[in-house]
Amino acid sequence: MTTSLIAIATNYIKLASIDRTNPSISTIMAQETTLKRLWDDSMQLGYGFSDREGQVLRPAVELFDVVETGKGPLIDYEEVDIESSEASSRDFKADIEASGSIFGIGLKAKYNQHQSVKCNCKSMTKILRCTMTYDLAQYPRNATPSLTDAASKLLSRDSAKFRDQHGDYFVAGYRRRAILEARYTFSGRSRNAVHDFSSSLDGGKGFVKGHIGFDFVSAAESSNMKCTVEWRSDGIETANLDTHPTRETVQKIFDNFKANVNPTPYSAMLQHYCMIDHRPRRSPQDSDMTELSDAILESYQLEKACRMSTMASVSAQILPDVAQVVRGVLDLRPVGSWEADLTRRRSQLAALRRRLTPWAAREALLAQAIDNAKYGMYRDWTKPGSERSWWFGACGNHIGGQAKEVLSEVESQELVCRVHGNGRVQHRDESFERPDKLVVGFLVQSHWNDGTNGPFKISEGGVDESRVKASFETKNMKGGHWSLTVWYVDRHLYSHV
Repeated sequence: MTTSLIAIATNYIKLASIDRTNPSISTIMAQETTLKRLWDDSMQLGYGFSDREGQVLRPAVELFDVVETGKGPLIDYEEVDIESSEASSRDFKADIEASGSIFGIGLKAKYNQHQSVKCNCKSMTKILRCTMTYDLAQYPRNATPSLTDAASKLLSRDSAKFRDQHGDYFVAGYRRRAILEARYTFSGRSRNAVHDFSSSLDGGKGFVKGHIGFDFVSAAESSNMKCTVEWRSDGIETANLDTHPTRETVQKIFDNFKANVNPTPYSAMLQHYCMIDHRPRRSPQDSDMTELSDAILESYQLEKACRMSTMASVSAQILPDVAQVVRGVLDLRPVGSWEADLTRRRSQLAALRRRLTPWAAREALLAQAIDNAKYGMYRDWTKPGSERSWWFGACGNHIGGQAKEVLSEVESQELVCRVHGNGRVQHRDESFERPDKLVVGFLVQSHWNDGTNGPFKISEGGVDESRVKASFETKNMKGGHWSLTVWYVDRHLYSHV
């Protein structure tokens, strides 16, 4: 786990405006007094917060106002390609680190937003993102909040009860942000098609300083790729935005966003009560959040891998179990026997990952087969010359990489076509057809090397189907010698979407 992710759970910062001459707080100079946490809708200025439980509690301070420092928002433009679970995880981690918390409703919302980004071996997502971040809004130094009379009396009478009702911190400020994302999802017939299309895009130049420099929808149409556009935003209504926009329309939407933005809080600044009253004491952090941070990222990567999978059994059998464990991880709070619960959840994640492994290998085999399927090729008569072997899909010893882990599930059958000359042109077909099987590869081979074997063609079926038929023809009044070797798997195991 990287240091930056550990910082999600342990990144406490000291308030810059501490009065170092005040004896009432001199004993807590080395302790963390200000936290940065995700904002959620239950928060309001002055409300209490229990960091151990990740809960917003009733307020203990008098009403106060905050002011934003700085003159305006920082505007950032990003063009992000999501083609793998690793790229999706990096984007998720960066978003969480910007908000600084692994607890709360806000975390679940972000988790779900990132999980909704589509990518698998036949699709990718390109995100154009504009983020407007505003400076910290906090109370002025000369207007420090104070405890209410009731809270002050409770603190004097029963500090433990004060902590139960109001927590250790209060919401002292916030940062506001507005985000607009255009999510282009491109889908193709194979991994190679998606890769070739991705390489053809003007990567990194489609969204520079707010200028849309590339028409992704038109590029997809010209490459026979399916393209859909979804919008996500904090700070603008996206329900009625165009889902098949031109470059000009996208430009207008982003320009309108910057001109009419309505930023909302995304990060809360929480201060310990000892910053406004000398009586509360900062309790030491007695739990290492590193393992929880690890578990959250493991959860994200595992669920994203399941959602990316094109295997029907993964979405039907494994994803529901993963989602249930993930909910348990996201709901964890460092109270009671939570460490034992965390250990159990991580053990469940590891078991689910082991269950996913063979399915990932099967998907890799299918991807390899489809990438090399040569769809539409050799549908017309082809004469053998110096080339005597034609490979389609994933065949026998040609199967490599992760797909080799399920090589034992691949069966093969050789069909031989041997014709004796009879003074006229002859036609023969060799067919493989089994409804319960799925063809992952086949080989057409000419067994004569003197150039007198007749032509062949693939007349029906092929890779990713239950059948394949090769047709042969003799020439020069001679016979012929061909073979069709088919590699196949059980259809129910390799059913995919």
